[in-house]
Amino acid sequence: MKRSILLPLIAVFLCVANLSKATSSANISGDQSEIINIVYVADRKYLPYTYTSLISVLENSKYIERAEPIRFTIILDEMEFKGILDDGMSKFLNAFFLAFNRNIYKYNIEYIPIPDIERERISKFNSYWWPKSIFLKLSFSNFLPYKKCLYLDGDTICVSDIRELWIIDLEKYCFGACDHNIRHGALFYNAGVILMNLEKMREVGFASEVEKLVITGQETENGISYSPTSYSPASY
Repeated sequence: MKRSILLPLIAVFLCVANLSKATSSANISGDQSEIINIVYVADRKYLPYTYTSLISVLENSKYIERAEPIRFTIILDEMEFKGILDDGMSKFLNAFFLAFNRNIYKYNIEYIPIPDIERERISKFNSYWWPKSIFLKLSFSNFLPYKKCLYLDGDTICVSDIRELWIIDLEKYCFGACDHNIRHGALFYNAGVILMNLEKMREVGFASEVEKLVITGQETENGISYSPTSYSPASY
C-alpha cells in the first residue's frame, strides 16, 4: 500500500482520543521571511484528510532544490484543545516524521488552538448551512504572526511544487485566489486555496472590514454580500 494512503488511514485510528497529554511544536530556525507558511483548519474528524493534503505537498515539493523550509500550521477546531496533543497523536507524528524526514524534506508541523477572541467573534456569524469555522480564515491576520501564508482546505490535493504558488508577488493586494464562477453578475473566488498577504491585511484592517461585510450579509437573502474595496483580491 502506498504510504500516501497508509498514513491517513493510520491517522483515522489515532485521532480519536482526547487531546490532552503530549506537546508538539515547530522548530524552524532562520529568517522567518524565508519560510513557506501553509495553514490548515481541522477538527479531529478532518485531520486524516488534512494529513493527506499535507503529504501531497511534501511528495510534490522539489525539496532538494528548495532552500526555504515549509511550516505547516494546523489550527485545531476543538474547544478543549489548548496546544497539547495526546499520546496517540504523538505516536502518529513520530511515524510521520520517520516516513518524511524533517531534515530531508525541510519542514515542520505545529498545532495551535483557535484563540478565544476569534472563536467568540465567529460565533456571532449566522453561517446558514456552513460551519462557523469556515469564517476563521478571514481573521488569520489577527492572530498569525507571519507576513504571508497559504491557506489550504484539508481536502486539497497538491499535484505540483507548492513553491510555484508561494512565490507569486501579491504586491499591494491582501490575497490572491482563483476565479470560481459567476453568479448573479458577481465574481466569486475559490476559498479553498488562498495566498494571503497578512502584513497588508493588518495594515488595512482587513479582518474588521470583512466582519462588517459578513454581519451585513446576514441580513441579505443570499447570506454574504460583496463590495469591492481597496483590498480587492488578485487572481493567480
